[in-house]
Amino acid sequence: MRNAIEHGGGGGTITVAIDRTGGIEVRDEGPGIPVEERENVFEPFYRLQPQSRGAGLGLDLARQIALLHEGTIRILAGSWGGTRIRMELPVRS
Repeated sequence: MRNAIEHGGGGGTITVAIDRTGGIEVRDEGPGIPVEERENVFEPFYRLQPQSRGAGLGLDLARQIALLHEGTIRILAGSWGGTRIRMELPVRS
């Protein structure tokens, strides 16, 4: 959420969607993350804009949380504007 607020372009809507399959998505309407940077942003201390606020740990921490719960996190690709990040966690009954 913090990344969507700070890097979402200063306008538009931020949406959080949750589904029955264990998926959680955060969507914004900002400039998006360039394709060539989509793996880098999950690295600790990596920032697309080096002078931006934050330590560059948010997506790394989210990835660690997903992995600890046997899940995944990824940046979705599509024709929409903005960024969509999806975390999937196993659903246990």
